[in-house]
Amino acid sequence: MLLANRAHTVGNRKKYVIDYSQWLNEGVTVSAAVVTSDSTTATVDGVTPLADRIEFFLNGGVLNENVTLSVRMTNTKTEIKNDTINVFVVAP
Repeated sequence: MLLANRAHTVGNRKKYVIDYSQWLNEGVTVSAAVVTSDSTTATVDGVTPLADRIEFFLNGGVLNENVTLSVRMTNTKTEIKNDTINVFVVAP
């Protein structure tokens, strides 16, 4: 599912948060998350699964680059949710 289209400034490091509280059933929490970038210049790090959300950082990018972030979240019932974020790299 496409979660968002976002602008990201060249050279910046920005924290993203994805809230899964509306998707998770009562008593179920996020247990793991993987976020990957299809770019070699816009990289992802610091992926952190929390109880009802995940957090990660997007770094860098080249001006006018379109980047697709693929997000794979697994919950404590071993259910998997795949999402996408489209990012366009802009000038400062």
